[in-house]
Amino acid sequence: MINLDKNPAISPGLESGAIPSPAGKAGTISSSGNGNEVAGGLPSSGIHVDLSPAGRTLSAAGSKGNANGDIDDSDLPDQIKQALKRIREIRAELQKKQRELQEVMADTRMKPDQRKMRVAMLQSEVMSLTAALHLASNALAKLMNELDLSAEQAMTAGQLMMA
Repeated sequence: MINLDKNPAISPGLESGAIPSPAGKAGTISSSGNGNEVAGGLPSSGIHVDLSPAGRTLSAAGSKGNANGDIDDSDLPDQIKQALKRIREIRAELQKKQRELQEVMADTRMKPDQRKMRVAMLQSEVMSLTAALHLASNALAKLMNELDLSAEQAMTAGQLMMA
C-alpha cells in the first residue's frame, strides 16, 4: 500500500503534488499540457525500452516483413540459404507448438480427458518437429562439407543458424 501522506516528516520527498518517478526520484505533475507528464517532459505512464544495436537490427529486419533477409543478403550458396530458411521455419513452428502445448496444459476449462488427448497430440507434433529440426541441421552440416565452404562462409552459416 502506498502512503500518500503529505506530511514531509512522515513521507520526505513526497510534498504536495509530487509523485515518485520510475527511477525512484520525486517529480511534480505538470499543470500545463495533458497531465501525463512529470517535470522534465517524461511521460508518467507507459513503458520505455532501450534496445541494443543488435536488438534494433533484429527489430528492423522483423518489421520489414522479411525474417530471412539476413540469409538472403549473405554470400552463401543458394542450397545453404534454403537449408537455413527451412531450419528457421521448423524452429518457428516448434516454438509455436510448444507454446500451444503449455496453454493447453494450463487450460482448466477443458474436460480432463479432452485436455489429455489434446496434450498427447501436441506432444506428438513437438516430437516430430524436433526430429525434423535435427534432420535439417544434419543435412545442413552435410551440405556444408560437400560444398567445401570457406572458413568465413562456414562461420556465417553457423551464425545464421543460431540466429
